[in-house]
Amino acid sequence: MEISITSYHSLFKHLYIKQGTHVPSRKMLWLDQWEEIRFTWARGRQQSPEDNTGPFIDHTSLSPLGYYMYLTSDVGTQGWGSLTSPTLHNSAAGCDLHFWVHISGTDVGYLDVLLDTDYSSRRLLRVERSFTSAEWDRNIVPIGRVTGALKIEFRAARSFAVEGAIAIDDILFSGCNLPLNTSEPCDEVYEFRCDRNACIPQKQLCDFSDDCGDFSDEKNETCTEYEQCDFESGFCSFVNQDTDNVDWIRSSGLENDDGPGFDHTLLRSAGSYLYIGDSPYSLNNAVLAGPIFEGGFSSGCSMRIWFYIHGDNPGTLSFGYRTEQGGQENYFYDFWGPFGDHWM
Repeated sequence: MEISITSYHSLFKHLYIKQGTHVPSRKMLWLDQWEEIRFTWARGRQQSPEDNTGPFIDHTSLSPLGYYMYLTSDVGTQGWGSLTSPTLHNSAAGCDLHFWVHISGTDVGYLDVLLDTDYSSRRLLRVERSFTSAEWDRNIVPIGRVTGALKIEFRAARSFAVEGAIAIDDILFSGCNLPLNTSEPCDEVYEFRCDRNACIPQKQLCDFSDDCGDFSDEKNETCTEYEQCDFESGFCSFVNQDTDNVDWIRSSGLENDDGPGFDHTLLRSAGSYLYIGDSPYSLNNAVLAGPIFEGGFSSGCSMRIWFYIHGDNPGTLSFGYRTEQGGQENYFYDFWGPFGDHWM
């Protein structure tokens, strides 16, 4: 039997959770299990009951009559509060968490989104503001494939020595169900049949994500025509260039405090990835040359990559190609960060 996540959408309109209190609700039953630690997350509206704790309007209705969840000032002058989801199971590779956050005030604090599983606990995203804002901001956080149980935790830390608020609203899980088993034939041109008799798009093959739910789309015999590198055993056929002033370095979350705490392949702190090392120069330029394709590219050739760009002014990640050794680089795509504390 398979257990999968249904797309839940929380509006915080029918359930008010306080520590040690159980409020039954048919519509929002999954929220009955959310927990609170130290500072209290509470349901509020119209800037909330306490002074200096919540926005004037919610996100759903954009009115003072709408509700949201906010971090109260019940205890002390600074600290953190944790809001944890019920236990979910077996998310698909395309599973995303959507939510809206309101952080107002200068240096009021931050909001972390954490993923807790049977084998690890890791931060997916940190949202913080160094300036005051009166807007609700949307965030989309990739959760990805998780086998077994998982929980999402919203952990907020703030100081009440400064005016401001931390609030969340409109939580949505999307794309979290595994593809359904089917007795119907898959499209021979555009689809791939998984070992568990589900159909997935051909473009999802061999992308280091378990889209089938049984890893049959990532097996060696499936990916014989793909040039792949996960950097778990080295640089593969990628080489640092002498024309730059800093090199790409292979590292892991266990060794590197400046980069992501886990890789994308294994989703573990021991997993390896490449990142740009330190340099005495004010502008770092690191060039990594990929494999050589004899005879050029076919019309259907594509490149897929997972990347992480996070921090203050992290820079640009550019992709290009050369048609001859030492020739002119032809750039075809650029990414400007930051994108958040997660893999994209």
